[in-house]
Formats: sequence, structure tokens, C-alpha cells
Amino acid sequence: MKVEVEIVSREDIRPSSPTPSHLKTYKLSPLDHLVPSPYAPIILFYTSPYSDPIYYLSHVPNKLELLKQSLSETLTQFYQAAKSNKTFPLSAMMKVLILCKPKIVDGAALSTFLKGWTERAKGCNQNQLTQPNFIASSLFPSSNNQCYSHTQGSNNVTENSTRLEIVCGMLWKSLVAVSKARFGAQRPSLVTHLVNLRRRMNKALCAEHAMGNLLWLGAAENESGPEMGLEELVGKLRRAISKVDGEFVADLRGDKGRSIMQQSLEAIGEMGSKSEVDYFGFSSWCNFGFYEADFGWGKPTWVSGVGAVGSIFMNLIIPVDTRLGDGIEVWVTLEEQNMTGLEANSELLTYAILDPSPLTMSSAASA
Repeated sequence: MKVEVEIVSREDIRPSSPTPSHLKTYKLSPLDHLVPSPYAPIILFYTSPYSDPIYYLSHVPNKLELLKQSLSETLTQFYQAAKSNKTFPLSAMMKVLILCKPKIVDGAALSTFLKGWTERAKGCNQNQLTQPNFIASSLFPSSNNQCYSHTQGSNNVTENSTRLEIVCGMLWKSLVAVSKARFGAQRPSLVTHLVNLRRRMNKALCAEHAMGNLLWLGAAENESGPEMGLEELVGKLRRAISKVDGEFVADLRGDKGRSIMQQSLEAIGEMGSKSEVDYFGFSSWCNFGFYEADFGWGKPTWVSGVGAVGSIFMNLIIPVDTRLGDGIEVWVTLEEQNMTGLEANSELLTYAILDPSPLTMSSAASA
């Protein structure tokens, strides 16, 4: 399904009160510095509660005013994420389009921002509002390496793999097949998967609504050679993700944190620099609660990304929960020739529906 979004107006929304002097600057953490700076767009689509389109349009100005006023108030809680011009602005528009600079706002942090904004729009009391914590720069680096939550990976793919890992593994397998059909032989491939470090850290150390880029990369490699089955690829991906555990996070926070970051990134770079290697990057939006963003007129009918142009977005794969939470929708950005091959992959089409209508989509995983 082709969707075109037209911008009909622009307006800068600023915090409803002046920024306190102690919040006018924000110290980036080492992880923030590693993140590229293009905007990360997300659109929330809402179904009109009114059957009469004329009656609905008459209410649009009021809804826009509510969005603008509640956004202005919300930004007072997020001063350090609401800088204008030279730093990191946040803006919003009806349908609702949100553009955020990922320098200090990753997917989990964006979820926190949306919670705060919708709570303001619905008139929640001050003590009911989600409170952000700008603590990332104090977490990395640090000499304190005692507080972490250890998670142990498992090799039992069939029993323990998550639905997200299986969906990502299936896409990886399909993309390997597309590459083989295009080039006549199987090429080595590298997959990276962003890991939310909040879930790897002790809750006493890292608050639930911590802002900043608390992310790291899990990397898995598939050498050229005999074709691997789904279970093998899912196992590779699962083991790569499980390596980014609580102990690894503690090491990142320790005295040798910067050295560990450098070594880890160099290892990934070495994998990706091999001759004729295919690279695919996964960034999951699952379990972020985007479909809970109710501004007072119901929850979103559809949550989507925005088609972006540029090498930084190429081969980017974004899984996100379906509206009912019983499936996974996947946004894939590929070269046109590779996309054509993926859309024709018979094995993928056994499990996925291409471009389903968001009004009817429920349990199918879509690519």
C-alpha cells in the first residue's frame, strides 16, 4: 500500500517556560557520540471518531491546538531534548509525525517522550506524569562496575527464541537468497541488531525512563559457503544479542569502557570490510508501546516509519509490533533490485503478507 504524506504547514513549538540555566547544556555520553545525526521519523495514524467528515474537519483546529499546547508543556520536562536550531530539536505535526534527533533520543527514549506528551494532552495530574531521567552521560564511562543484571544466552533456538529473533532470522535468510540469485553465488553477510542496554542493567542503576542512547550492537556473520537453515541463522543472531549482557554493560561502564567500545566496533568493521560482504542492520521498535499513544481521541490505528533516502538508511530493517500486538510488521529499506527480489521470495511469502492495509492487519508478520 502506497502512502503519501503532505506537509501543509510548519510551526515551531517551544517549551512553555524558559529553560533553567543549569539545563541549557547537555553532556553527550560516549554512546551518544557514536550515533549518526539524521532525523529518525515516526508517524502515528489515527482513525476519526466521527463518521461525518465535515464534522470531523470542524474539530481539527481544536485538536491541533491541544497537540501544540500539550507539546509545549511537555517540552518543559524534556528541556535537554528540546533544543532548537544548533542542537537537537523535536517537532510534531498532525497525523502525528514526530522527528527526533537520535543524538540523545533512541527508540525507548522516544517512547518515554510520547508517554509524557499524551499524558499532558489528556490532562493527567503532575504526579501522574512520566518523568524522564537524563543520566546516560553519568552511566558511561564510570568506575562502578558492580551493578548489572546478568542474562545468559541459550543455544536452544526452537524452545527459547523470541518471535522477533525468528522474524529477523527469516528476513536474513531471505536476503541471503536474494543476494545469491543476483550475484550467482552466496556472498558472506553481516547482520547487526541494536540492543537496548536499559534491559541489561540493574533497575536501581538505570531508571526505566532514562533518556539518551543506551544502545549497543550485537553482530552476527554468515560466511559464504553451504546455505544455512533458519534455525542456524536464528541461533547466530541470538548468540550475538546475548553477548551484550549485563556483564558486558558493566565492562563498558568500567575504566576500560572506551577501549572495549573501540575494539568491539573494530571487530564489526573488520567483518563488514571483507570483499563482497552484504550488510543488514536491524533496529527493533517492538515493545516500545507506540500503539498506546492516546492523546484523548483513541489509540493509533497504525504506526509507521517514513521512507528515507541516503546511504545511512540503506539495508535498514525496522520491526515493530502490529496494532493488536499479535504479530510483527517490518519496514525494510533496500536497493530497488534487492527489494524486487525480496518481494518475490517464495519462502518469505509463505509467512508474510506484503503491504497489507493497516485497517485489516492483525496477526500476520509483514515485510
